[in-house]
Amino acid sequence: MDDALGIRPDIDSAFEALDSAGQAALGGLRASRQVRKGLQRLPELIPDEEVIALAAVSDPPPTASEQRSMGAVASLGQINQVRGSARLLVLAETQLWEVQASGILNGNRPRGISTPLENITDVRSLSERKLGRFGAKEHLLAVDHIRGATVETITFEVAGSEDTLIEFAEDLVKQITSLQETERRQSVESSDTPISVADELAKLSSLLQRGVLTQAEFVSQKAKLLERD
Repeated sequence: MDDALGIRPDIDSAFEALDSAGQAALGGLRASRQVRKGLQRLPELIPDEEVIALAAVSDPPPTASEQRSMGAVASLGQINQVRGSARLLVLAETQLWEVQASGILNGNRPRGISTPLENITDVRSLSERKLGRFGAKEHLLAVDHIRGATVETITFEVAGSEDTLIEFAEDLVKQITSLQETERRQSVESSDTPISVADELAKLSSLLQRGVLTQAEFVSQKAKLLERD
């Protein structure tokens, strides 16, 4: 494997954790050099957050109709090539990004969609055989997330070994848990911090200026605050 990129330590280390199968899924035999070059522009997409983990993913397994349309002898690789195939999952501090691999490989500005970690309700990993009893295994990462008023499931086929899938899923769960613990701690600290009389007076003054309170109501509330102090 090539020397470290020297772009940002977190991206370097995340790429080093990609196994050979994950690199191959992103760019074939020249994956290492191409992806490393493309990753130089990843901070443009995620400028203020540390990258915790990367995973190469491809499209979901082909449906029966897709297999028929491609022909009985069409390989999964051919079908994925037609679909557009590989993408890069980027786990950042507060977001899970799905980035088009083509942009990374061409050195273009990365394009992707993100899911806030605070909206993710469940993470599941599954390895099972595909394309018949003796076919290769697929390693699936299922993520339930809140979208509007419903909970939707996104499924990614992670390239590489079963360990790669498990490690990425564990990193994702660990980061979600860390964010939840930080939010709870900040909530407790906020509730324990007394609000000063000056802050309350400023709020009352703002309400008066906006017409929410009448002059008489403002005077009454102000008197109560000053008595409490």
